[in-house]
Amino acid sequence: VFRLVSRANHSCKPNCMLKPDVTPAGSLGARRRRGRGRGDRTGSAVMRLIATRPLARGEEVLISYIFGEELLFPTAVRQRELMRGPWAFKCRCERCLEPDRSRSMLCPACSHGTLRPLPLEEGQCSSDGLSSWTACNKCGVAAPSSENIDAIEAESMRRLADLDKAGSTSAVLALKLFEDLTGRSASIRANNLDGQVRLDPQCHWIVARVARAAVQAHLAANSWHAAAASARRLAAIVSNIREGCLSPLHAEAVAMRAEAAGGAALEAEFIRPRSAARAWRLAAALAERASQEAAPLLGQEHPLLRQMNSLLADARAYEDGEASNSLPEEESAVIEPGTNT
Repeated sequence: VFRLVSRANHSCKPNCMLKPDVTPAGSLGARRRRGRGRGDRTGSAVMRLIATRPLARGEEVLISYIFGEELLFPTAVRQRELMRGPWAFKCRCERCLEPDRSRSMLCPACSHGTLRPLPLEEGQCSSDGLSSWTACNKCGVAAPSSENIDAIEAESMRRLADLDKAGSTSAVLALKLFEDLTGRSASIRANNLDGQVRLDPQCHWIVARVARAAVQAHLAANSWHAAAASARRLAAIVSNIREGCLSPLHAEAVAMRAEAAGGAALEAEFIRPRSAARAWRLAAALAERASQEAAPLLGQEHPLLRQMNSLLADARAYEDGEASNSLPEEESAVIEPGTNT
């Protein structure tokens, strides 16, 4: 159907994404694109290629056949999805041939560097079924035994599976798991002092999944500051794994921060009026940023854009109200309706 964009190859490290642009039948856009007559009744559709980072002259345009959170998944999971989907091929893109950054683990020796699993060469398989890991990229210390690292990651995956099946108790499990994985609980701090390896809280796909669930749990409980902190963590992980490329998931994380700031602002109007103005300014700035990121990727009619536009309107209404309240008494009398001047 779209002969030009269909020629773009897949990569798990894409530099572009597809954005369908459908114009309803009978609309002004349909008449402009197809002319009058039959085009008015059928509408039109355009598939756009959106660059997610600056492209060099002559650089190949690459898209991904998998979307959203799937691009945060580790190499083995992405390759399995591509193999069993309608594409049925094993991906050999640049990212699949690099150490897997979406499975980054903190170095137990220095706690600053990371360890990453090495890719297996074509036709090669590990004799014990375990991953081989790089040395620390900061201190150079060799990784602990693969059995130890894989066991820690497997336990986190088990807890993530329990979270997915939890139903009504998922919020409690999400917050506890997020606390453990981001190093805020006493048990994780103790393990770190003992030199135990753990998931990198800034660059691991499991932490990203749990952070998203934690944001939703905090927002539902009106825990605005905790929601903002969890959303900031999610945005950082997405940016680190996707290496700074624009992505709808990053825009969603920024939008969640904006929603949390807006909730805090509404609450502050009744509890801490002096801090309300600052909270509304932050909410407006984050909503503007989320809109700027999401608009070229999702389009102006996407629910996320509508939510951010509503939040911006609330922020402007508060600002206008404050400006009106701050006018001198004589000037206020002039602009207030129904007042004799």
